[in-house]
Amino acid sequence: DGYDGSAFITTGRNFPDALAASPLATANGWPIYLSDPAAGANTALTATMKASGVTRAIVLGGTNVVSEIVATEIMNTFGSTPIRLSGADRYATAVEVATYGVNTGLSWDKPAIATGQKFPDALAGGVLQGHTGSVLLLTPTASLYPSVATILAANKATIVEVRILGGTASVSETVRTAVQDSLK
Repeated sequence: DGYDGSAFITTGRNFPDALAASPLATANGWPIYLSDPAAGANTALTATMKASGVTRAIVLGGTNVVSEIVATEIMNTFGSTPIRLSGADRYATAVEVATYGVNTGLSWDKPAIATGQKFPDALAGGVLQGHTGSVLLLTPTASLYPSVATILAANKATIVEVRILGGTASVSETVRTAVQDSLK
């Protein structure tokens, strides 16, 4: 009920971009469709999306993740250019997705930090973040990604809690300390 027709599309060959979108997908009931970057236009995928009531596509990742051919097929199917959320890498893309999420109803109040090198902690935590209305950011295990530190510092006035997903083998003590430093 109340589905607004929005859906994410990202690669099915890797996990970070889909994980970054999982809080927003959970909060809004937006499905995440997986595309094969080597499959060309993938008309079967866009036909499935259309049959499921999708009217607006949000592409996650750059053209090497979801090709421009797929974006064109989406445009031809839905009659509008899809929104593309991407950054220089998986971590910067997660910051873009989080920022978009905040602009469409999520909050910076309780961001979660997970490694972008493995999926299990973020997979479980993304749903939690969606249910509590906050974002998920990804970082390398050993050091806090610079734009994550920047976005945390920029939003520190609204952050009341940071959730670190996983043990120190996933998010190191160095990252945890850097998160605290970003909020000072």
